[in-house]
Amino acid sequence: MEKEEYMLNKFKNHLPEGVVLSSAKRQNNSKKYNITIEFEGVTGQCEVPIQVTPGMEEQVCNSALNTAMSTIWFQKGNVQEAQRWLEGKYSKQLENETKIRDEAVRRKNTRLEELPPEELLAEFTRIVAKTVLYPENKSYCKKKESVEKELLRRLGVNTGNNSGGKIIKYRPRSRELNEEMEKERTFDSIDSMFDFIVKDFQQDWGKGWFSKEDLSIEEEPWKDRRIDWKECRYVYVRRMGKDVYTTPQCIGYCSFEDTDKQK
Repeated sequence: MEKEEYMLNKFKNHLPEGVVLSSAKRQNNSKKYNITIEFEGVTGQCEVPIQVTPGMEEQVCNSALNTAMSTIWFQKGNVQEAQRWLEGKYSKQLENETKIRDEAVRRKNTRLEELPPEELLAEFTRIVAKTVLYPENKSYCKKKESVEKELLRRLGVNTGNNSGGKIIKYRPRSRELNEEMEKERTFDSIDSMFDFIVKDFQQDWGKGWFSKEDLSIEEEPWKDRRIDWKECRYVYVRRMGKDVYTTPQCIGYCSFEDTDKQK
């Protein structure tokens, strides 16, 4: 019975706010449910199969919902809304919102130790943005510290007992390597490095070009054999003024170093 009701429950969870499942009937030996939904006092009908090919559940629910909702809007006399549902525009929006919500729930319920490095970097970027928007929120600041600590541990940075050690090297992007190395700086946290990058750029070009939340770090390190850095990672910026890049642009380079080397 649980298997047979799987698609019905999937469809129920797919209903947008304000839409109610009025009835779901299945004739003897039938391989589908005859479903009636209600929205603002008007009903619409559709069919949902009991079993579908794995991976097609969302598409089947979208199609059924589009059929029923377009019928409802036709009955309400709003042809434009009915057409939008027939074209699947609303169901695509609902699907994207569902994916975003599910991803947020997954991250919330996943321990930091279980996230791969690239997701930890993405999570760090998100929480930095939160702390910029809500600097008084202590929970965001605390989470930022815990995410960064786990990220550094996972990336193999040995901070030892000296938590204030210089563990991150940074150089801005320039035309020549020697120019870059002359401007090399070291930091004890990603956050302090991001602060420096923003302020350093503002000194030369003025304010408003980008903020800390626009910065991110390359997940996969590589080796620049011209210098003695342990590794090399691109530092990206996703925005310059009003221009938001589809592909983030490199603004500098960094390396996560062992503190033993700094002594």
